[in-house]
Amino acid sequence: MPFVLKKKDSTHKWPVTVSIPVDGGKFRKESFTIEFVKIGRSRFNELADQDEMTLVLSIVKGWEGVTDEEGDDVPYTDETAAELFDDPFVLRAVINAYADFFQGAQSKN
Repeated sequence: MPFVLKKKDSTHKWPVTVSIPVDGGKFRKESFTIEFVKIGRSRFNELADQDEMTLVLSIVKGWEGVTDEEGDDVPYTDETAAELFDDPFVLRAVINAYADFFQGAQSKN
């Protein structure tokens, strides 16, 4: 199968696991699916030189499996993304998932 050079950024759904601290020095794992934009290395490096929130808001285009306390789905918007990613545990989990997405294929080949 030939390699196809695509001119537009593509998106890909990717799992994210967040370690949420709970009493007793333990963590509870919660998961959701994020829709990442596959960007070029030079664009990634530009974003990585900025703050983490700018990076995450630039590489995430949607999600599935994020709910509110009543169990209702939380739609992806700029406002809900900024709210979710303000949580440092979520922000770190998304960055780690993107690192796996961005670099994982290289290490698995």
